[in-house]
Amino acid sequence: MMKWNKAERESYGMPQVWGWLKKMSAKVEPYRQGANVLPGKDATATVEPGHERFFAWGQWLGACWSIGGQIRLAILSVISFYIAISAYSYIQLTQITAEYNDILHKTVKLEAAAKDAAWYLSQSASALRGSLLTGDQKELDSYPIYSAKVDSSIEVLLDLAADPEVKRYAEQMEAGKNAYSASVYAIERWQKEKNTQALAAEVQKSNEKISQAMKAAEAIEKIENEELLHKS
Repeated sequence: MMKWNKAERESYGMPQVWGWLKKMSAKVEPYRQGANVLPGKDATATVEPGHERFFAWGQWLGACWSIGGQIRLAILSVISFYIAISAYSYIQLTQITAEYNDILHKTVKLEAAAKDAAWYLSQSASALRGSLLTGDQKELDSYPIYSAKVDSSIEVLLDLAADPEVKRYAEQMEAGKNAYSASVYAIERWQKEKNTQALAAEVQKSNEKISQAMKAAEAIEKIENEELLHKS
């Protein structure tokens, strides 16, 4: 609202108008606030003669303000409650979604690691069989690569696995793979030395160990695949 100082009001020749407005406001304000109403008495008894209309106007404004204030407070309370519930629900939903995505991501990685381990173990077995059938040790040149791939997959499984059963299978796979690696290097030595008896025993041992490792990898793959289907 525009405010004029005394000089501006006088410059516009309106001293009477401003004085009348100020007087009217001073008369209405006490009645609007109900300041002159005495408890237990008729309200009109406290009204100065000639001010009844100011009193009625002030009381009407006070009633409107009281009802409007209550309505505004009620609406504000409902809106605040709705915002609080919505914010809480959003936070909870966001947290649940993040946890679900994290579990799903880990499950996919575990399944992929188990598949990779199984495949590289089978390639390791093929390399050894090729070497035994042909007598060419060059067939085993790729074995260190396959062995490193299996080690990498086992590391992922042991790091991410939360299921004790999956972790146990990963440990079995690691033990079987390590024993198989030892057999492969032993077989290379017996081949060079042409020790057929020791070679045959080591081949049988290697078959058992690679079979143990592959079964563990397949078990993990099955568990994680079922978990993935269940969560999807």
